[in-house]
Amino acid sequence: MSDTKYTHRYLARIVIEAITPLSIGSGQKDVISDAMVVLDINGFPYIPGTSLAGVIRHAIGENDAKEFFGYQDQKEPSKGHGSDIIFTSAQMIGEDGKVIDGLADRKKFNSTFYKHFEKLPVRQHVKISEKGTSEERGKFDEQVVFKGTRFCFEIEMV
Repeated sequence: MSDTKYTHRYLARIVIEAITPLSIGSGQKDVISDAMVVLDINGFPYIPGTSLAGVIRHAIGENDAKEFFGYQDQKEPSKGHGSDIIFTSAQMIGEDGKVIDGLADRKKFNSTFYKHFEKLPVRQHVKISEKGTSEERGKFDEQVVFKGTRFCFEIEMV
């Protein structure tokens, strides 16, 4: 057990907006799409905290990533430290400007704004070969979140 005493806790609440249609893959597929968007308990798109952490970890580089995200030395497992940073999932922001978090009353979502999210658009793509032509059996579809969709997440550091 560590004797480290934390004197401060830093919290950042971040709002992001999709400036293009966004694909947040769930790893699932259905009859309509080969790649479905990940949905929360209310059926709205969200971005898992692990996805956010992965993007940020990659962006800051390996040396800084070890400092913030922790590491374990493969040769000496007793060396290293745990993560000093926590990410929440990025939940969708509703038409009232508030984050939709947790199980909500479905009656609240009867407006046109929310109805759009019942059936997300599907983008069709074709796999291109090194010759610049489409590959056989290379067509695939992916579900996307609308441009302009806003999400909110938090990062906490000790």
